Amino acid sequence: MVAAVGSSPDESRPHRLLLVDDHPIIRAALRAQLNGVPGEFLVVGEASNARAALKLAEAHGVDVVLIDLELDRDWGMDLLLVLKSRFPELRVLVFTAHDDPMLAQRAIDLGALGYVAKTDDIALVDALRAVARGEVFLGPSIATHLVRRWRTRSGQLLSDREVEIFRLIGRGHETKDIASALGVSVKTVETHRARIRNKLGIRGVGELIVRAALFARGQE
Repeated sequence: MVAAVGSSPDESRPHRLLLVDDHPIIRAALRAQLNGVPGEFLVVGEASNARAALKLAEAHGVDVVLIDLELDRDWGMDLLLVLKSRFPELRVLVFTAHDDPMLAQRAIDLGALGYVAKTDDIALVDALRAVARGEVFLGPSIATHLVRRWRTRSGQLLSDREVEIFRLIGRGHETKDIASALGVSVKTVETHRARIRNKLGIRGVGELIVRAALFARGQE
């Protein structure tokens, strides 16, 4: 699923990764898994709470952070908010036991690029690769929940131009880039975005990004 944000990290070196989970055994398992993919990721730090995570993120020039929601004395969503406010270009994947579409939507709203439930039967490294590239990645259980919820809403058909803009949003293009590519003004693109949200019953920017990413993936 594609929805790029920010600038791309230097692809000539491994992505510098911070693991934030309050279970040492899980961190060890994740580290072992990622160490088995040489050249792509370098685990530069591990933390069990928000304070330690923030110190490590600042000290090691981290590119990607994997965050559990249940931390030692902390709530991962609060950490996500602080991380994205201090380091806007940071790419975050939430990896949690909470298989909850509302939490997933909130995480995306706060700036996470991915949300995977620990019960999902996927290769976590694939999720991290997508997030490191600046793409949105949803675990299958979360994606299924969200699609079912969206299908219960009434909507109208999008125009051809709205479909094109929706697809470009899903592929990671920002409003100014879409305007330039289509030869229209930024205000025109913003108007189309508002119409898309209204027609599809989309309530926030996070939901727009996720739904556009799902749509763009279906067009590939």
